[in-house]
Amino acid sequence: MPIRLREDSLGSLLLLRTGLRPLIGDDLALAQALADAATIGLIHARIIREQNALNEQLQTALQSRIIIEQAKGLIAARSNITLNQAFEALRRHARRHRVPLSTVAREVIDTGLTPDSLSACPELAAGDSS
Repeated sequence: MPIRLREDSLGSLLLLRTGLRPLIGDDLALAQALADAATIGLIHARIIREQNALNEQLQTALQSRIIIEQAKGLIAARSNITLNQAFEALRRHARRHRVPLSTVAREVIDTGLTPDSLSACPELAAGDSS
């Protein structure tokens, strides 16, 4: 029996019997009901899998954002600059070294990476926001 959602085929349900006659009437209706139940289960499992993947992606993005915001605050406080300037320093360093921004932010938080070592940019010392 085909396991389908509208036109999409998800698989098939194999039913075995000991008799030689083909499925007819009530047997055929029961077989289709079992295939429909299997379809619902497969679709439900797919939706849960997709939701879990999305939740993991959102959680990772949120954690990265939290780390970046903490690093911005540390750099701004240590260097007496604005949060925007701190973010630009983080971003320049990440681009220059070709590492993810969240990795640089984690280094700032965990190892005390300083704004001077971050970018050695004259903009930080001058307080330029460009």
